[in-house]
Amino acid sequence: MSATRGRTSLRSAVVAGAAIAALGAGAASASAALSGDPGISAPAFRLNTSTLEPACYLGSHVTDLDRHIDLTYLGDDGQFAKELHVTVGDGAAFSVDQVLVPSQIDGYSVYNTFDTGTVDDDADIDPGQTAVDLFAPDSNGIDGPDALDKSGVIVCVSDHAAPQNEPYQQEAGGLVSAKNRPIVAPKVTALGVSAIGPLHTYKVGFGYAVEKWYTAPSFDGAGAFATVTDPNAAPSPTFGGNLPATVRMDPREDGAYDARRVNDVDSSAEDWAGVQADFGQSRVFKATGDLTAWSLSNNNDPDTLAHLITFTAEGDLPLTWTLRPSLASPDSKRSATIDFAYLANWNKQWQDYYDCKGPLPSLPLAPGTNSPASDDGNDCNAPVSAPAQAGPTSTTISTTTLIQNVSPAAASARSTSANVVRTTIRSARVVRAKSGRVLQVNVRSAKARVRIKITMYDARGHRMGQVTRTVAANRTVKVSGVRVGKKVKTVKVSLA
Repeated sequence: MSATRGRTSLRSAVVAGAAIAALGAGAASASAALSGDPGISAPAFRLNTSTLEPACYLGSHVTDLDRHIDLTYLGDDGQFAKELHVTVGDGAAFSVDQVLVPSQIDGYSVYNTFDTGTVDDDADIDPGQTAVDLFAPDSNGIDGPDALDKSGVIVCVSDHAAPQNEPYQQEAGGLVSAKNRPIVAPKVTALGVSAIGPLHTYKVGFGYAVEKWYTAPSFDGAGAFATVTDPNAAPSPTFGGNLPATVRMDPREDGAYDARRVNDVDSSAEDWAGVQADFGQSRVFKATGDLTAWSLSNNNDPDTLAHLITFTAEGDLPLTWTLRPSLASPDSKRSATIDFAYLANWNKQWQDYYDCKGPLPSLPLAPGTNSPASDDGNDCNAPVSAPAQAGPTSTTISTTTLIQNVSPAAASARSTSANVVRTTIRSARVVRAKSGRVLQVNVRSAKARVRIKITMYDARGHRMGQVTRTVAANRTVKVSGVRVGKKVKTVKVSLA
């Protein structure tokens, strides 16, 4: 049979698929889709037959509509069939690649290879073949396979000689997962301490990265079907259902794996106040990821900037955010945790930076927060605030700053002893503040305060002014009483 003929027959099955969905809804009338997980029905674990993966059907209704698949039940004592045989009739334009056999109690057995009489590991059921020994799962693990649910058998098909269409995989306890589900990994993306000194509280920011997104099915004839059938996915404005733009995960606890989505925040406070899943975290996740998705605030409102200064105390750690989409495999669950060890390491990175023993920590400060306080106050780098680190409101501007460390007085007083700290200007820069352009300097010295000379020049090199000031040593400070005018293009700083 030609590929064209096979593809045409598969396309005609799409029309039948609409009828299958309608019939499937009736067959599952005793169940209901779970809130937040419309691809799953309850109370027994069942897939929603109107949102099955591409080219997957209720086998009982394919029999009625297509006449190429025959389901035979052995050991049938009224409603208690134990074994299923699946026959694909001669002349069928497709092969059966996967069969899901449901228990009347709970869950499915997933079959990707079949005993077709000649071999017991046939990759598919071709026209003229019958697969035998298909059983439901053993839900209690004691008395063998459960009676199977004859109305709920699912078959997944593809064109002949095409890649296999096996979109589901077996999970423990008779559960199944859909292979075509994203992996969304939360991350700690910002951290800082309260800008109000006495509070001694913290603010943490969470974001997420996408390790895996939806893909198009590879089996031949896939163009006849919807590319992605996850009901929790939203179509892209540009590519529609072929490339979803987002996936939804409403807040839900991370309990025993039952195939439902997980979007859970865990805090140590839950040990005292009871379990809580909804902390106001993000619910809709983009294919591109978002490193500023959500920041935990003390009123659980991520959009209220007035409450960003505090999030928790050290005793509320550990704090964990866990994500897994609906019907995703358990090994796709991802978590991000900030615990006391994380906090201690973060603080050490800052202390090393203050002491010039390490680089500026790469983790950004959360909005409205500061870096931790120095542990000894004897630093060559000063603590910073989130705006200064991020750069939007306190930035170095184009004015040139020159440093001349040795003044005549300083040179004559210089000691030859290696143990004496030499007074030097470590840094000087012009930054933009609310009051205008100001000068920041960092002078290293054995003295607590040092006198410096500041000379300003215009664009032509003409001196516009000269002042001397006394500044605190061994930390970055703003030089008080000095404002750098708009016409100043060069600032020279030297020891007085």
